[in-house]
Amino acid sequence: MTFDAFDVRGNRASPRQRGSLRDALDAARSFARRPDGWLLLTGPTGVGKTHLAVAIAACRAEQGAQAVFAFLPDLLDHLRAAYAPGSRISYDRLFESVRNAELLILDDMAPRGTTAWVDEKLYQLIVHRFNLRLPTVITTRATTSSLSRPDEAEQHDAPYGADARGHAPTRRGDEERFPEEIESRLSDAHVVTERFMSAPDYRIRGTAASEPRRPRAGRPRR
Repeated sequence: MTFDAFDVRGNRASPRQRGSLRDALDAARSFARRPDGWLLLTGPTGVGKTHLAVAIAACRAEQGAQAVFAFLPDLLDHLRAAYAPGSRISYDRLFESVRNAELLILDDMAPRGTTAWVDEKLYQLIVHRFNLRLPTVITTRATTSSLSRPDEAEQHDAPYGADARGHAPTRRGDEERFPEEIESRLSDAHVVTERFMSAPDYRIRGTAASEPRRPRAGRPRR
């Protein structure tokens, strides 16, 4: 997955939705060139958040820089497994390598953990990296309050999955919002650049965002 392969046209996306994909792509490219602060990519499933996260990691690797890419559910499983007596790596060593990574990319961060232990580990990780301003990329389906308060008067014109400004729809359930102590940090515009990606799921028609569309045989490309 590369930046060049990311299709900003989306899957039958509206012009406003395409704009949100283009903004996210530009932000990801900029971050990959010079990781500074945090990049938060939010939006529903199938808009290409993970694609951009992987592209950032690949770009940094090409530049000889280190990056830790972690699908968050898998990372938590590895941390739990590190407690086992026969583990090849200790929990402390694994957790330290993640929280002090030169660049950490957390893919699919849920706003609420399944257990108190998960919430605690996530909180420790976020606070540590935030306080030290360590470059971090997060993808999530949840949004912060900075993007979840659309103007009610504009919603009748909003494209699918967003309000008229391309912002995320209002979140009502607590399970869809980050805990206050995490949301406060993710909403800090001095540190975090947030981009909401709005478009129909590219997997619905079997057209991956990572693969540019090809013209039909026998038809000239316009």
